[in-house]
Amino acid sequence: MKCSLCGSEQLISDKGELICRNCGLVIEDHSCDFYRYHLIKNNDEIIKNKKEERVKVIRLKKLALISRGYEERVLRTAINELNRLVSKLNIPNFIKDEALTIFKKVRKIKKRLPIKATIVASLYVACKINGIPRTLDEMIDSCDKKDVWRVYKYIIMNKIVKNTLMEPEAYLSKICSSVGADEEVFKKSLEIIRKTKEYGLLNGRVPYKFAAAVVYYAALILGRKLSQSKIAKSTHVSEVTIRNIVRKISSII
Repeated sequence: MKCSLCGSEQLISDKGELICRNCGLVIEDHSCDFYRYHLIKNNDEIIKNKKEERVKVIRLKKLALISRGYEERVLRTAINELNRLVSKLNIPNFIKDEALTIFKKVRKIKKRLPIKATIVASLYVACKINGIPRTLDEMIDSCDKKDVWRVYKYIIMNKIVKNTLMEPEAYLSKICSSVGADEEVFKKSLEIIRKTKEYGLLNGRVPYKFAAAVVYYAALILGRKLSQSKIAKSTHVSEVTIRNIVRKISSII
């Protein structure tokens, strides 16, 4: 191809234009087509990206609605179960409210913990905080005790609430009532606990189990007919545990 103006064959191409190097005449101009091509291409990419973003947003909204609906069902389950346990164990309603608060805090931090176990552990902790003498064995009827202990430890370790273990004295009245022990046994039990604390015997032991063994030992000292098997059955503390604690108590008192 030659330049129509000067006849030179020295032609160059620049950004879609064919130009004569000799005289500078623009022989062909494809720059508009080139621009239009890239503009259309960019618009297609923008539209595609916007469509993908819109799909992502819709998907996230759906997931959020599903998650919110699930958590609402979980919360209703927790409320119903707490109502049942509170009624069954004759626990004040304010304890139920505190247990529900603890349950929500746990769910906010970690949702993969067993729901039923989290409900029971939350109620157990709420009872401990407020000095209500209730044991896990009383609360557990349809979930794994190991799961409840795991959730309970998680609550304590993550400082969702403070670990406020009750003293064994808090359980004495309930235990004495359940096994039919009289007031003298109750008073003797208090005396034994005070003495054992001076020797640090309670350290590392579960207060409720310790209290059960103390009631048995107090009845034994006072000559009351109160068997280990009866205490074990009423308190859900094994006879082996009662014997081991009594052996320790008798060695220092």
